[in-house]
Amino acid sequence: MAIMEQHFYHKTIHLYTGVFGTVFDGIKIQRSNGKQIKVPISYAGQQKQNTRIDENGEPNASRYKMRLPRLSYVLRGWQKDESRITNKMHMLQEQGVDRSVTDQVNAQINRVPYNFDFELRAKAKHMDDLLQITEQILPYFNPSLQIVVDDNPDLKGSTSLDLTLNDTNLEDQFEGAFEEGRILEATFNFTIEGYVYGPTTPSGIIKTVHVNYYDLLNPNNILESDTFQ
Repeated sequence: MAIMEQHFYHKTIHLYTGVFGTVFDGIKIQRSNGKQIKVPISYAGQQKQNTRIDENGEPNASRYKMRLPRLSYVLRGWQKDESRITNKMHMLQEQGVDRSVTDQVNAQINRVPYNFDFELRAKAKHMDDLLQITEQILPYFNPSLQIVVDDNPDLKGSTSLDLTLNDTNLEDQFEGAFEEGRILEATFNFTIEGYVYGPTTPSGIIKTVHVNYYDLLNPNNILESDTFQ
């Protein structure tokens, strides 16, 4: 049997990507008249969307492109985190199972720690809008924010993850024709300290344990025996 013959997919990375976007989904800005505006957020950079709009030649493309402020994010990659590796032979077992009425549970070999890198971009036409967004992000990352996710459906357990802000950058640019105006953009680079999980297999449950107590001076002499259930 080939080593990678068994198909499995826990949607863990997919979940991390969705959770990252959800963290920043409630950001708002407030105008001088007191009106609050929710900042929209979407996956992937706006540059691809702008290119598509330009190619289609839509009549409202210019107005759509300048719909600011806005947030976008993208998963940039992942790297194995050697500092968080534990015993490779450790087995993870399904949680929340009544072991008195079942003979087996789902089990997996120990999960592997990976760091997932995300980029968040904030665009605005006005500096005050961009600063409002920035000040609603930075205080929560000193340097990290803890999030709890159910990242493995087969094990039915929760995992606490650290979402860390690595660095930020501010850029002043012009988008399109000069008359379209100034675009301010802030970039935030984050890392989620997550995991990837292996295939799931059934594991038997130990319901009875027999313990023998031996004489230290005579290892062949059993002094007492106990049974635990």
